[in-house]
Amino acid sequence: MLGNIRQVGLARTRLAWIGRAAKPSGGKPIPYGAATHTSNDRRHDVIKKVLFDLPPRESILETGEDQARHETIERAWQLYVKNQTEQREKATRTKFERMQQAFEELRQTDYRLFKGAVNKDTTLTFPHGMKVPSETPPTSGWKYTYEPSSSS
Repeated sequence: MLGNIRQVGLARTRLAWIGRAAKPSGGKPIPYGAATHTSNDRRHDVIKKVLFDLPPRESILETGEDQARHETIERAWQLYVKNQTEQREKATRTKFERMQQAFEELRQTDYRLFKGAVNKDTTLTFPHGMKVPSETPPTSGWKYTYEPSSSS
């Protein structure tokens, strides 16, 4: 309720600016229906400010206690994000090390299989005729002429 009253007050003061804005200078009167905006028309700028400018926001943090609380929460969040990033990097590093160990073990166990795993065969492509698995229903739809077999 108070916010609406404040906005109405701001709108009234801004509309008062329009009346005080300098009118365009010029000797000839503007014909009805002609474009009224010129490059030196201050009223146009004032109207744009009234319609599109946002009122200044009040500061959320007013007391020192609120500021300290905000900084504490912000530091805790940054610490949480840092820990998450470190865990993700550690998991990725561990997976890569395990992959290298498996690769080395394959090389020592069977060199022929190792060479097959390392060889990049660029001639193999995905078959274009193969249907991609999906949850989409078939295009044929419902069988309206279906009648169950009468086996009674």
